[in-house]
Amino acid sequence: MKLTENMRAFDSEKEFASWLLHVGEGESGEKIQLPPFCYPEIQDPVQQFFSDIDFKTVAPEELKGRAILTVTNDLSMQINNRVLECMPGNEVKV
Repeated sequence: MKLTENMRAFDSEKEFASWLLHVGEGESGEKIQLPPFCYPEIQDPVQQFFSDIDFKTVAPEELKGRAILTVTNDLSMQINNRVLECMPGNEVKV
């Protein structure tokens, strides 16, 4: 008996594995399109990570372990500013 097919892998997994291999080998072009299941239902990262927090009463401990990673500092600053806009209080420049 010779194994010729992985019976445990679903067709969708095989398709994803093939796509991932093409991406890893640089054969997908400059831009890649992720499969729909890779996208979160909530497209806004601030809402996705902080929607359960009431910024009026939040304790610092509640924010630990939450981070939004970005590829540029500019995008990081934009997200930081959006989160800060949700917090009450006056801006203080140091």
